[in-house]
Amino acid sequence: MKIDVFYYGIEEYIRDGYEVEVDGKPFMRFRDGEPEDNNLNRNFDSVYSIPKLIRAVHESGMRGESLEIREHSHNPDNPDDCVFCLSSN
Repeated sequence: MKIDVFYYGIEEYIRDGYEVEVDGKPFMRFRDGEPEDNNLNRNFDSVYSIPKLIRAVHESGMRGESLEIREHSHNPDNPDDCVFCLSSN
């Protein structure tokens, strides 16, 4: 299983973001926004996907699959900007 975590800021709006992809597919996204939108029912609703991610990682490990976690900064469209990478076999 490969997990990519992207941290980025949108300078013109002074906003931050955090996105998680699992095996190259978007899984969850948290983006800072207007104060009235920064709650669990709007900008942070992906928090409800965390148990699903934990189960998927556990099941992957039970099948003997390796786990690779790569953390990126800046642009999630550029996978070569890995600032911290962790692999587990």
